[in-house]
Formats: sequence, C-alpha cells, structure tokens
Amino acid sequence: MATTGVRNDLKQLRARPAARTPWWGGADAEGFAKALATARARIDKYDGSGPVVVAQAAPAKYLAGVLAAVEKKLPVVLANPRWGAGERAQAAAQITPGLWLGERSARWPGVKLAEKFSASARVGAILIPTGGTGGRVRWAVHTWGTLAAAARAFTKFFDADGCIHVGTLTPWHIGGLMPAVRALETNGVLWLENWKLLEAGRPPKIAAENAIISLVPTQLHRLLARRKVVEWLRGTKAILLGGAAPTSVLLQEARKLRLPVALAYGMTETAAVVAE
Repeated sequence: MATTGVRNDLKQLRARPAARTPWWGGADAEGFAKALATARARIDKYDGSGPVVVAQAAPAKYLAGVLAAVEKKLPVVLANPRWGAGERAQAAAQITPGLWLGERSARWPGVKLAEKFSASARVGAILIPTGGTGGRVRWAVHTWGTLAAAARAFTKFFDADGCIHVGTLTPWHIGGLMPAVRALETNGVLWLENWKLLEAGRPPKIAAENAIISLVPTQLHRLLARRKVVEWLRGTKAILLGGAAPTSVLLQEARKLRLPVALAYGMTETAAVVAE
C-alpha cells in the first residue's frame, strides 16, 4: 500500500501542537516545539538548490530539522555531529550541503548530491549514514514511504497502534529516528527522554503500560542497577534491544527481573527492526 506521505506532508504535525495531546512529549518537549518552528522558518526561506544537512547536537533540534525538511519534500542528509575530521572528509567527498542545520564545528564542504545519486533518489530522499562492514561513511537512501512501511509493519507485529515510543538513542542513527516515524505514522506519541536522567535512576514521567522503549545492551546493563527505572521497565509493552549482541548474563538478569525484552535485529537499510 502506498504511503500518503508524512501524514499528508506533516499536516498533522502542524495541527496537533495545539491539541490537548500533542504527538510528542518528554524532557525536551518544549525545546522540540521551538526547534520545529525555527527549522520551518529557515526552510521556508530556502530555495531548495541542494540537500538539507542536519547535524544538530540536541536530539529535539535534530528531529525537528529532519521533519521540517521532509515536510517540504527536500532531500535531507542525516549527519553525525560527533564525526571527526576523517569522517567529515568522507562525507565531503560525496555531498555538498545546500542548507546546513547544525553545529558549526561539524561542517564540511563537498561535491553536489546530483553527482552521486540518481534523480529519482533526490526528490524526497532521506539519506541516513551507515558504516557498513568497512566502517566508512556511506548512505542508505530512504524515503518517507520506506520508513513509514517499516513503521506500519512494526506496529502490526507489536500491536502498537497509539503507543508511546520512548526515544533514548541518537536520532542520526536509524534506531533513534524510527520512534518518531512510528509515532507519526501510527497515531502514537514520541517521548523524548533525557538519557542522563534515566541513567541517574529517574524513570520517565509517563505510564509504562503503553510504552515501547529502544535501548542498546550497554544502556540496559546500566539501568539494571536503578531500582525505580527497573520497576518502570517491567511495566512497559516492550523493551527493544538492538544495536549489538547482548551477553547471556544480561539476558539472564533481564529474565530474572521479568523485563519484556524483545531482541530486535535490523539495520539502516531495513529501517531498523526486521526480526524479533
């Protein structure tokens, strides 16, 4: 089934902020609203002569930049603001930013996107970095349609329509981006959680029963020592555990604590989870 776009070009994104239950919340919800307005204002003035490159350090600003670009059907490149000089040089060999939404220290020059990607990929393309097996900077080319299809399949499998998707992972990786896509495509809520607060033992200020949280094994390991957080995790609909292979010790401890861990396998090219 063909996607209708980002909820009809993110019309819902514009409409829901004034509603009683906006589609996002969390530790930086107010920051997200402001960042979205700022990103839209910049993109509205942009002539669209090149790709929008997003490299914000703050997750709320990052997601706002990506969604504002997608809303206008502009090609958007997700960049890692923590890349070093070598990785920025690799990115520069492939793409020249048309509009930069990000940290000054993360900037790079480059060649034109048109020289590396086909015309069909340029319109509405979402380029997400993937290291691949060689560890070099490469790009998986998605569209909102491919991301939305993955979100709908995920929702059907987990019976997760209308769920709260708790984001703790960096949004310049597919695992951190997809909670926002799932929330938008499935009448859900994106909860932007501050990882430092969670790690310090402060659980999210939302009911756990309708929540799905994405973690990597290292994160789960650290949270097991936080009693209040463990109690909250125990009540969630699912704890998606991916990004690396968990140890048998970690899984045994999670079972002992009766945590609803779902071992998730996927990659950037598959828009995150494809097997559980």
